Amino acid sequence: RPLAEILYLYDDIFVPSKDDPAQLLRFNEKNALKCSNSESAEIEKCAKVVYNSNIGYDKPDWEKVITKWDSLPGIYRRFEHPQHQEAEIKILFKDGGGVENVRHDLENTILLHGRGNPEIRAKWTALGNTWRATGNVFRAIQCFRRALSLWPNDYDVLLNLAVILQNLGYIIDSNAMITEAVRLHPKGALHHFVRGNINADLGNREEAIASYRNALRIQPSFSTCSKRLKELGASPLQNDETGFMGSFGTIEWLDQEFFGISFLMHLVLLSIIVLIYVLGTYATRENKSSSYGSGGFLHGSASNNKRNNPRYNFSRRRVKRK
Repeated sequence: RPLAEILYLYDDIFVPSKDDPAQLLRFNEKNALKCSNSESAEIEKCAKVVYNSNIGYDKPDWEKVITKWDSLPGIYRRFEHPQHQEAEIKILFKDGGGVENVRHDLENTILLHGRGNPEIRAKWTALGNTWRATGNVFRAIQCFRRALSLWPNDYDVLLNLAVILQNLGYIIDSNAMITEAVRLHPKGALHHFVRGNINADLGNREEAIASYRNALRIQPSFSTCSKRLKELGASPLQNDETGFMGSFGTIEWLDQEFFGISFLMHLVLLSIIVLIYVLGTYATRENKSSSYGSGGFLHGSASNNKRNNPRYNFSRRRVKRK
């Protein structure tokens, strides 16, 4: 891929030099490097092509990418990070023809639509994961930073960055990011799981156990969580979570959705239906009871009349014969 496209995708900023507008400065956190004439021309050409094709999502003087996490040591030292491959992620790109093919398609999409286009922020997340799979930590972080610049509350991006920083040994930084991710997405089983891993690395046993249990409450089939809990000498569920609700985890299980409706709402709707049925049945019985009551009264009166009627009172008739 041409240098201009690479820098456009993965560098922070390109701005015209004040001294020489034809020259472009390439900036990063460490210093500003003036590109050579050939590189400058290539970058300028790329800038014009992209600018003319993406409806103005980028400007010739692109603004610097800034996120609220840039002050964390693991982020601002991204230029110094060694290669770290997460080969297990490659399975995500199997259907797309492999990591390289998927990455090439993602890069072309971003170049076409503009790297500042908010509609393609998910492409940055996927592109960052391709670099995680092959080990280029710097470019992975750059992609995730770009995604966060377009949507600061992207909890999946925060999760990805937390895992990267954990792998690199920046445990405090990773804990800060995963804590925010869980706050934004409390129903994410994987988010609680990663938080448990990070707390385990920090030596926070109780916090790790709590996180693993939260993940299991959300996803009871999460076998890796059960394994981690056993390694910590803890049971999957607390003692007070046994019994009827213990089979479901805790009351939080009621928040799970089925067909787009929470389980608690299903219970409410079912209760209303049962109540309507019971009231309807009761009303029907009351109506029948009223009808039978009227008939019973009449028949009862007839019975009384029969007792008092000499035609039917044989004992009285026998007395009269005597």
